This record gives sequence, structure tokens and C-alpha cells, in this order.
Amino acid sequence: MDVLNLSDGALLLTSPDQSVAVRTWLARHVFFQDDVQLRDTTAEMDHILLLGAGADKVGEVLFAGAGLPGLQQVIRVGEVIVARMAACGSCGFEIIGPVSAVSAVRAQAIAAGALSAPPSLLHLLRVEAGAAGAGAEISSAYIPLEVGLWPAVSFSKGCYIGQEIIARMESRGRLAKTLVGLQSNLELMPGAELVAPDATRGIVTSSAHSARFGWIALALLKPASATPGTQVIAEQGAERIPAQVVPIPFGR
Repeated sequence: MDVLNLSDGALLLTSPDQSVAVRTWLARHVFFQDDVQLRDTTAEMDHILLLGAGADKVGEVLFAGAGLPGLQQVIRVGEVIVARMAACGSCGFEIIGPVSAVSAVRAQAIAAGALSAPPSLLHLLRVEAGAAGAGAEISSAYIPLEVGLWPAVSFSKGCYIGQEIIARMESRGRLAKTLVGLQSNLELMPGAELVAPDATRGIVTSSAHSARFGWIALALLKPASATPGTQVIAEQGAERIPAQVVPIPFGR
């Protein structure tokens, strides 16, 4: 989930199908005297990503005169909100606004040289970048530090839900699990159990086929088994598929 500071409020961009769950969770923590109002704008708004090597060039055409925002900055251009974000291993722009306004921006972006891409490509780019994804690595089963979300966690902010366990992990420098990349000659299915050389177990969380790297996956393993070059076995039903731990992002 991304949180955009709009000065007069905050816009929360949730993962697909998570808006109701997020709103329900927040509502449980809004108390009687809190000056907070929650509103679900899912039906009113659309959201596109502009990513890749040509993102700045296309952005300069789309938002001429407004100036491109810096990393993690937000600007308003007409009816849309433009946020400069790092996603899937690439800096680009999130463009959010009323459905009709975002549709117009999408058409203008394509006219300026952008290509429309399917969700499957975004998934591939995410896995290649070694970035945690909602419903896969980002879930109640894992702690943010275990899935590589260190930059998203504050170690100086006051009390917040989960802060104690985060602080303990950071101070001790020990994680129960850590996110790794895997390469294999065969497809590794999310949910497949992994067996490391020391007999400890892990799990495959995301996978994809890359034109550059072949069959790749993200997985959670014990830190002792997470060294690049470590050979593991993925247990998929009756199959036992060998895989190798590699650094993430892939190709690094």
C-alpha cells in the first residue's frame, strides 16, 4: 500500500481487492474524538503506472509546464495526482484521478510513445526486481523486515502497532526468515516447500518466467540457507525440483 500526503488528507493506494479490508482495519482504530473521516473512492478513481526507461520523457510531454516531481513527491496536474515512486526496480510515476481524467492521460501517454502493458508484465518486473508483492510476500504471515521492506519501516517513530517486534528484530540483527531469489530449470510454484541443505524449510512465494533469466522465483528461507549459490529442493507434489539461491534483484 502506498500512502500519498495530499496536505488536506491522505490518499491510500491499496493492493487489488484490499480496499475494504484496509478501510475496516483503519475504522477500528479511529476513536470518538479523532478528527478523521474515511471514504472509499475506488469506484470514482482510476490509477495507472508509467514505468521504464522512457517514463521521464513521456512524463515531460504529459505534464509540460508542471515540472516532474522528485522521488516520493506528489504534484497535482489538472484533475490528476502525479506521484514519483520507485516500483518494480524502476523509477516512474503513479497517476491517480477521476476515471475519465486518467483515461485521457492514458491515451495521451500512448500517443507520446508509451506502450500499454498487461498485469502479467508488471508481475514479471516485480519478481525480477525482487520486490515483495501483496498477497504473496506481503501478508500477515511475514514481518516487513523479513520481506525486504526495510526502507518502509521507521526505527525512530514513537509507538505504533507492531513496533516492539520490529525494534527487537532490528536491535538484535536477527530475522527468522529472509527474502531470496531462486533460479531453476523448471517452474517453481508459489506455495511449494523448500528444503535447504541443513534440512530447514522455506516456501516459494512468487514465480515467473523471464526471457533474461529463465524460471525465477522469490522465496522465504532461514538466513543461514540464504547465501547465493546454496542449492535447495522444491517439493511440488511428487516432484522434487532443484533450484539455486541467487541475489535479488535478478542479474545484479
